Amino acid sequence: MSARKQFTPAFKREAVQLVESGSRPAAAIARELGVRRNQLYKWQTELRARGNTAFPGPGARKERTTEVTRLKRELARAQGARVPGRMIASSKSWLCHAGVDRHAAILPWGAADGPRLSPVDASARVLEHIAAVWAHRHGTRLAAEDVVLTVPASFELTGGGSA
Repeated sequence: MSARKQFTPAFKREAVQLVESGSRPAAAIARELGVRRNQLYKWQTELRARGNTAFPGPGARKERTTEVTRLKRELARAQGARVPGRMIASSKSWLCHAGVDRHAAILPWGAADGPRLSPVDASARVLEHIAAVWAHRHGTRLAAEDVVLTVPASFELTGGGSA
């Protein structure tokens, strides 16, 4: 596996200037610079939002982001434990289960009452959320991008969980 490329703040600012000049399509600029087009848009968004404080360098921001992500995950688990009959888990497994109707509103499994979703609807909501986050972060529709989404068997950082 190749090492992740590191770009200086000056390189990122110049790349954004090229995109904003409108002289060439962003895809052509990305190819010339050896970066992905969506990376250029990400830098552009960060530069617009943070101005002179954009691209602070490696380390500090990533550590904060990692901590926030960990806290969000912890909060989601705590909320799920508080209302277990409302939490849908393993929707991908239910979607693939040969013994159930994927279109039947059976989730959350074992819940006594409350609203229900089918495995298809639950999976669609996950994908809609991913698309909404993409649009918010990149300013483009996910459907307009050339990407492949994969769904891991487990969302745990340590892996090994069931889907």
